[in-house]
Amino acid sequence: KGISTITEFFTENLANKILLTKGKFRVIFSANVTLNIIDLHDYMRGINTLLEDKGVFITEDPYLLNILETNAYDQIYDEHIWYFSLTSLTNLFNMHGLEIFDAEKEDVHGGSMRVYVSKKGIYNKTLKLMKYLEEEKQKNLHITNPYFDFAKRIEENKIKFTNLIQNFKNQGKKIVGYAAASKGTVVQNFCNLDNKIIDYISDSTPYKQGLYTPGKHIPITSPEYFHNDNPDHAVLFAWNHAKEIIEKEQEFLKKGGRFIVHLPEPRILESEFETHSDTTKSSDLIEGIELKPLKIFANDQGYLFETLRNDDKIYGGEFGQVLISEIYPGIIKGFHLHEKHDEYTVCVKGNIKY
Repeated sequence: KGISTITEFFTENLANKILLTKGKFRVIFSANVTLNIIDLHDYMRGINTLLEDKGVFITEDPYLLNILETNAYDQIYDEHIWYFSLTSLTNLFNMHGLEIFDAEKEDVHGGSMRVYVSKKGIYNKTLKLMKYLEEEKQKNLHITNPYFDFAKRIEENKIKFTNLIQNFKNQGKKIVGYAAASKGTVVQNFCNLDNKIIDYISDSTPYKQGLYTPGKHIPITSPEYFHNDNPDHAVLFAWNHAKEIIEKEQEFLKKGGRFIVHLPEPRILESEFETHSDTTKSSDLIEGIELKPLKIFANDQGYLFETLRNDDKIYGGEFGQVLISEIYPGIIKGFHLHEKHDEYTVCVKGNIKY
């Protein structure tokens, strides 16, 4: 693609060298990198050095809440130094004069969070970000209980998974693995799955073929070998790509083969696994229904959005205004007064006092 590439670790020192030759940047992007960096503060100083005053740093990594809720213990291995929540990232960026102003969940790696970061006070924080942060509070990511619960669940998961595999083995079924990924290495060693249980692992990466998995020494073969062998079951170690793999391996399924996954719960995947998609189109809307974008206001105290206003054309100026708001726990908000003010208020949850 002709993109200039520097083969060095990104540090504050390297950032200063880049600054001299390239200047500052409007956008800096990082995907599945930040969680691997040992010295985060040196990394942050480098980002700050190269980011324009109104520039945006976009970074994406596996999301801690997804790891906990999907029992994704296979995300935990030596390369991954950190496991980020939005709260922890907020604290980190705050130390360096930066702040998150938007965030969005991604399906990559079984659940990632992409965050948009700028220097403080440049951009308004979005409603979506506020809701994600509130969700973390409600699910107690800031205390230790969810992590002890996670540890308990993965021990239970290990027992269920090994029992499932052993039952098939006792029936004389041939069991192989699919995808020699880092995640799979964690599972094989944690669950003690060796080459007496998993005959081999099929992987499409040529340089892995003919080698063995770390720790359990399971041979790695080509997809062609897998297709000609017709095993009974394949443990899908790349479970986060299950939909794509199942669509690709329809022939294996037609021959009676089945995939096994260990997360979120050990089970057999059926051939129709998650191939259903939302087919709703704009043309499916009821005739006469009009979609109206909502005007949203959000800050660190809560959010508010307007559903109806008297200047909406469908009301001809004869209607007042309807607002929906949510105030975060611990925040007290007061209503402002008008000289002429008729109002109906409904409190869905919590307390309200006039």
